[in-house]
Amino acid sequence: GRPFKMQIDTERQDTKNRHAFHWRLIIALILFVAAGFAIIGAKQLTAQAGANCSGDYFIDQQLPTGARWQMCWENRQREGIILYDVYYTPLGGPTRKVLAQANLAQIHVPYDDNGARYHDSTDSGLGGSYLSTLTSFDCPNGIVLQYLGRGVVCVQVQSRGYAYRYTTAGVDRGLQGYQLRVFSISHVGEYNYIAQWDFSDDGAIKPQVGATGKLQRLGTYVSQQHGWPLRTEGNDVVRGVSHTHNYYWRLDFDISDKTNDLVEEINFSPANLNQEREISVTPFLTETARSRDAELMRSWRIRDKAITNSDNHYISYDIVPGGGATRFIGPDYEPFTYNDFYVTAYNACEKFSSHNPLPCQPNVSDFVNGENTDGTDLVLWYGINFHHLVRDEDEDFMPVHWDGFAMY
Repeated sequence: GRPFKMQIDTERQDTKNRHAFHWRLIIALILFVAAGFAIIGAKQLTAQAGANCSGDYFIDQQLPTGARWQMCWENRQREGIILYDVYYTPLGGPTRKVLAQANLAQIHVPYDDNGARYHDSTDSGLGGSYLSTLTSFDCPNGIVLQYLGRGVVCVQVQSRGYAYRYTTAGVDRGLQGYQLRVFSISHVGEYNYIAQWDFSDDGAIKPQVGATGKLQRLGTYVSQQHGWPLRTEGNDVVRGVSHTHNYYWRLDFDISDKTNDLVEEINFSPANLNQEREISVTPFLTETARSRDAELMRSWRIRDKAITNSDNHYISYDIVPGGGATRFIGPDYEPFTYNDFYVTAYNACEKFSSHNPLPCQPNVSDFVNGENTDGTDLVLWYGINFHHLVRDEDEDFMPVHWDGFAMY
């Protein structure tokens, strides 16, 4: 009998072990699933805390180098695609809000012959039916986001080349950088405008507009003073009318705390017979309008007045003018063209740099009316100019002309 009893005891012990194993497995699975839901829930809570939008309109991307960008998007009839509640998290650093809202605020297109002076954002619109339907052709290796069943926003992760590179004797260091690209395309008249935003892993933001499509105004009626020859039709010369694209962005910065931001202008003045440059920093405490100044190497920055980084420097963004060589100043009924950079106190009805709807003032130059900006929610408006000399290469389809600037 003893071997049989030992066999029974062994089988009982095996059964107990199997039951214990099964229970441990079930408990482990329960804990694993619970942990998974906790992680998902934490992500959802983070999204809800950092961005006021549903999942279909929420972009959350961690880049290969570890930085993370989170933001919401919205389709508006006039503005097109706007981005709002934009958050940045550096590798190993805290998540901070950067922008409450960012979008194109006008595309102003005056022609050299004064035959047309378009305000594309408000005359037509960049959103709604003006948004082009995007496919995988437009968004290679990216994701096309839908609005009412139609793809309108492309989201891509791209290499941006070197983040840094250094070599010397015994030292060989470098890092490849990445960026999140978000863009939409608006078809206005014959033009296609690519409204593009690049969000870099180092925190930089680069807004750009690409102008492509077909020429809007051309023909044998165009004079030599206002156009460039494209081709001949019989004995007549077909010319395209030269024109300017003036792009204006509206940037509602909220660096951590929207009432604690300060804008400063930075100039480098020549000294000692132009052999030196001396820096000056001027804070803006009231609404202000300023122009670019290449000679003074002028730029601007918006910074938090309280929060500093690990080096005890105020967290901030420098707004660096782009490389465009042209400067457009219009007639007296286009005063918004007289300056390139505006600082205003937030006003919900101040939406566009020109042709702004009532009850607000009609353009951004009128928004600057002396209001205090110290301790208020600030909005920055920035404009750049591109003069398009129409050439033979622009037919039938124009190569993309890119214009933009950087915020570091």
